[in-house]
Amino acid sequence: MNSIESQDNQADIYNMGLPVANSLTVTTSLTETQQRKELMFIDKTVENYQNLIAGTKPGTEVIVLDAARDGVEQITEALASRSNIDSVHIVSHGRSGNLNLGAARLNSETVNSYAAQLQNWSQSLSAGADILVYGCDVAAGETGAQFIQKLSDLTGADIAASTDLTGSSALGGDWDLEKLTGSIESLIAFQADAIADYKSVLVDCLPNVIYAIANGRVLITSVNTGGTITPAVPNTLPFSPQAVARDPLSSTNLLYYLEPTNNGRLGTWNPVTGAATVLGNSTIPGSSPRMAFRDNGVMYAMVGNNLYTVSTGSGSGTTAAAQAINSTAAGTTTLVATVPGATGSGDMAFDPNSPNDLYIVSANILLKVNINSPAATPVTGTTGLPSSPGVAFGPDGFLYAGTGTGLLARLNTTVGPTFGNQIGTPLSTIASINDFATLPTPSPDTDLAVTKTDGQTIASPGTALTYTITVTNNGDCDLKGISFADNIPTSLTGVTWTASISGGGSFPTAADASGSGNNINTNINLNSGATATYIVTGTVSNSALGTTISNTASATPPEGITDRIITNNNSATDTTQVLPPNVPPLPTTLRPR
Repeated sequence: MNSIESQDNQADIYNMGLPVANSLTVTTSLTETQQRKELMFIDKTVENYQNLIAGTKPGTEVIVLDAARDGVEQITEALASRSNIDSVHIVSHGRSGNLNLGAARLNSETVNSYAAQLQNWSQSLSAGADILVYGCDVAAGETGAQFIQKLSDLTGADIAASTDLTGSSALGGDWDLEKLTGSIESLIAFQADAIADYKSVLVDCLPNVIYAIANGRVLITSVNTGGTITPAVPNTLPFSPQAVARDPLSSTNLLYYLEPTNNGRLGTWNPVTGAATVLGNSTIPGSSPRMAFRDNGVMYAMVGNNLYTVSTGSGSGTTAAAQAINSTAAGTTTLVATVPGATGSGDMAFDPNSPNDLYIVSANILLKVNINSPAATPVTGTTGLPSSPGVAFGPDGFLYAGTGTGLLARLNTTVGPTFGNQIGTPLSTIASINDFATLPTPSPDTDLAVTKTDGQTIASPGTALTYTITVTNNGDCDLKGISFADNIPTSLTGVTWTASISGGGSFPTAADASGSGNNINTNINLNSGATATYIVTGTVSNSALGTTISNTASATPPEGITDRIITNNNSATDTTQVLPPNVPPLPTTLRPR
């Protein structure tokens, strides 16, 4: 297999030789009657994509999409220099009505903005050409079915896509493309061995982190610690906003922010690139606005007790009404309703699990509004906070609010008193936060399972204990940035440890793979189904005699992903009693009588 550099899109291109017979499903086969021109695009974020390339059937040209560029544009550029393509295979992470392609998301809401490019694809395709889409759940449900039909209409090709998990059968996946828009003549592009050996699934697991605005910068607020995290990309905005909301439909889930002045400027921040763009002035009257996105792609703002829709200018939306709102100039506002009781400043957020419900914080009062009939209903009790400058639903489904005093608070949205508990320690960055924003959609769940044992229940001073600890990702999502912690008791001395991974994954740094000392705090990247194994060794100290050595290892998913599938298996404890060593009996001399 030879790799050459593409001159049209800087992607990696592979030529796999002559074609052989394969099938749309794993269990059927067809005989090739003539040579077909097959072209595969594979997203570089797909786990172990190199193994899939190596297992591609001969005759298929493979192009790896640059993760930093718009993948739809890359495909368009590549097709422009080719003709009479019989089959296009697209391998990427997906979910219902959505494909991740490089730095872009092609979905039921962005497809219209790519219409011209998708129509150009047809010029490079043969009559009756097929497009096979391998991402998980892409064709699932009504949204998925409408999405692939739209792709078929724009490209002129017959589409085959999956309605369930694509990938490893051990993780519940398969390689069948169950939903078709026409007569599919093309065959699955991978050889049987590659399918059998692949250990992941092609599911899109987008972390739903809480973004925050503080002093003109974008931060991430941790629901695990209450602290803040600085994004890896540039995070400084061109002006200091007071309201922020995250778009569930844009290809990179843009963060929209609004200047706290009459007709203030509206801007976007790209979480992938860090690019900040000013779209222009809004028509929002007044200052101190609240902002929130609904799951249908409509952005709302509130000034005082007046609730407005605000156009993103993108034309996107899951309904015709939503698309109409966003087809006007960016920042155009329309008064929706006056909400009694929702006065002053604060913040608001839509419930991802009940999309019609909008929660509004006004001073220390929490209000619930049905967006279809905006009358505010106070939630029993108060927030228990002097004010709530930011509020958002976290990945765990709870409603979180900034306290204004450097802490993060979890609120109860159903029964009073609404105040839950506070998280973290006072931080000036949290105290100065103006607003929070998360996606108004349910967050992905995973299941991290931890085991720990030293293989013995009794030890003596001076002996070595060796723990074997495993962390297994039993969820469908490949996870980057799992936090692993094990604070070894001081009754073990000279502690050293090493770690390894089976099933796919990596350690972000060398310090995450081995070390010494009693406090182990590392990060792990684990593919779905993969396991990290830690071997920890220490010597029992003399001072431990008569005690029980007990310690717990735990794993926490990355920010924006929850561990709710099985809730009690992400930590494990091992206990060992320390007793005196067995003392042999003193020798006795027997004397004959």
